[in-house]
Formats: sequence, structure tokens, C-alpha cells
Amino acid sequence: MFGLQFLLLGSLSGCLSLLLVIVRNMMLMKYQEWAWVRWKGWIAIYSVFCVAILIFTWKGPISILPYLAVQVGTIMYWTNNARMLRLANLFCASPCWLIFDIIVGSLGGILNEIILIVSILVSIYRYGWKGLGENKFETKKQRQSENDRNSEA
Repeated sequence: MFGLQFLLLGSLSGCLSLLLVIVRNMMLMKYQEWAWVRWKGWIAIYSVFCVAILIFTWKGPISILPYLAVQVGTIMYWTNNARMLRLANLFCASPCWLIFDIIVGSLGGILNEIILIVSILVSIYRYGWKGLGENKFETKKQRQSENDRNSEA
């Protein structure tokens, strides 16, 4: 939806960057299930696409903002570390998107990033740094499997 909004606002860099994010996130939904998705080489492939979008849609320094947001997000998602991902969103990806949204006039994007930043800050306040989940993301099935192994020992 935001991708279409960026297109209608005349921001091709925002639109294409979000399309890349959609593809990335669709892949990452299967991170635990499909081994090929966990391949770290995807970072380089997505980086090439990010650079291509940056070059193809360059309209000055504003074009760097979605590039940084997508690039940092992609690298952090493939670390599979919840804490690192949240910190990257809090200090880089969300601020970049927020500034970009303000510049291009995307009210929905502004609201989205404010909600994301506030939710990260609330989670830090409520659960502390340890509650950010230093451990890698796990599925319920993996936790159950780990618990079964521990109970057998």
C-alpha cells in the first residue's frame, strides 16, 4: 500500500524500495522452514538490487534514505538476532523512512514509522535490554524440540 502511495506521490525510489522489502519479507516469513532462505548470500543479492534502485531512481540525497533503510534492514534480518534488528530499526531504518516520509508527504508512512519507533521504545521500557531478545528468533516448534531434548537428558 505504501509502495503505491509513494508512486502516486512521485517517489519511484520509495516505491521500488518497498517492493524489494515486500519480496525480502515474503522470503523471510519462511526463514525457519526453507534452508535456502537462510543463505547469507541473499544479503549481497539484495544489496545489488538496492544499489541499482538507488542509481536508477536518483533524485538527490533524498534517494539515500530508502536505500539505507532497506540495506540496513536486510543485513539485520539475516543476522537472525532480534535485538540487533530492533536496534537497527530504532536508530537507522525507521528514522530514514520517517524523514523520507516527511519529505515526500506520506502521512501514512509517517504514522507507520512513529508507531514502530514508539513500540520499540515501549518494549525497551517494559522488558529492558534483555527483553529485546538477544537470542535468535525461534519458532514454537524449535522451542518444543529443544525442551524435548532437555527433558530426555
